[in-house]
Amino acid sequence: MNNRIKDILFLCLCLISISAFTQHSITGNFPPLAGQQVRLVGFEGFDIYTIDNTKVT
Repeated sequence: MNNRIKDILFLCLCLISISAFTQHSITGNFPPLAGQQVRLVGFEGFDIYTIDNTKVT
């Protein structure tokens, strides 16, 4: 492969990895949940794990 293709592939991999780390937020309007704790959970097989949690304002 020539250097230009390698540079483009490297840039694409960097952008993908950066975007993966910046996707840890959820925004929205949740008036009925004001003052309550909410959790974002994920699944791995039959296991459930907390990705993030916050108190709704």
